[in-house]
Amino acid sequence: MGLLWGLHKKHTKKQELVTKNKKGNAKQIGYDLQGSLAMDEKGNPLGALAQNLATSEKIYSTYDSNIDTNLTHLEELIQRTKYLRENYKFEKELVDIIDREGDSVALMREYEANGWCYLIRAKSNHKVYLPDEDREVKQGDLAKELTLGSYLKT
Repeated sequence: MGLLWGLHKKHTKKQELVTKNKKGNAKQIGYDLQGSLAMDEKGNPLGALAQNLATSEKIYSTYDSNIDTNLTHLEELIQRTKYLRENYKFEKELVDIIDREGDSVALMREYEANGWCYLIRAKSNHKVYLPDEDREVKQGDLAKELTLGSYLKT
């Protein structure tokens, strides 16, 4: 079973959330919505497992009423992942499918340390080091070398 993370939507017509400037962007206004969706083996949705709605004052959540508003999206994602795995009894191995925001070494290390399966939509121009081959390669080029499936430009 898959868990889709990073359903992230900015509702810019709402004034309840005003974010700080990020990477030179202007002030952002709107709600910040994140969710976790269970899917079957074919990618069909089974249902929402957890959702968060952040405003400038609070994070409203279906799984935790006291989420620290100072957590980054990825720190909160790790908490949510732990919660779901500890509180739900899934019959099948979970594979987390995480949006590009999760293209983070810290997140990957956390998932590896916990033995969690994951797939992260990554930018193809980021490089990874392959210690067994003593070389660096762009992720997009590495994906083309793999025989596990096809490289999809997204």
